[in-house]
Amino acid sequence: TVNSRMTATIDAAALCKMAERGQITGGLLDGPLAFDSAISKEAAKVKNIRSAVAGDPAGVTLRSTYTNIGKALLQGSELNMSWRMHGQWSGIAGWDYLDGQDTLTRTRLVQRARHTFRIGGRYEQGPWRVDIRGRFLKDYFASVPVTPPAATPDPINTNFATLDSKVDYRLDKAWSISFGIDNVFNRRQPSNFSATGSVQDPPGRFGYLMARYKF
Repeated sequence: TVNSRMTATIDAAALCKMAERGQITGGLLDGPLAFDSAISKEAAKVKNIRSAVAGDPAGVTLRSTYTNIGKALLQGSELNMSWRMHGQWSGIAGWDYLDGQDTLTRTRLVQRARHTFRIGGRYEQGPWRVDIRGRFLKDYFASVPVTPPAATPDPINTNFATLDSKVDYRLDKAWSISFGIDNVFNRRQPSNFSATGSVQDPPGRFGYLMARYKF
């Protein structure tokens, strides 16, 4: 299904139309398809999708998408710390560094921030725990999304800061539930984040509810 807020679905529809017109030859194109429909015949059958490429994990599109996965060089580090401030309050902070390179083209991998800084506070009282966390993504590397047939521009670095909150409640030793809001102030993301957000972040304020079981 084409969704105007998801650039990838618009791109897929445009490519299929170009193939229909004969502008793209030498292969079968269909889409947009969800990932499970593209690789699983059972998923495509359940969704009643009839396509020459659905359910084919060895399809040309997927081979092209994952060609360089095994040729990537990743290096990074992670630092986390916490300290008791007063009573039930404690501080938390961290820094992540990630540098990825495509060893075939010797170019930096896209859609990741080179540095992620985190700082926040935590309040704990009985079964309750409240977390407030600020994050700063530095050197997020990606291209500004464009609509085909426009050429994809070179990737650029941008920065993005956001505030997240989460409330946890422990039901017993095994079960707990959580409710959180990411990007509390609904801050606009940089231009090189896609319409669906980055790998780390949705495109705007995002709430979630989660249940966790320890065993």
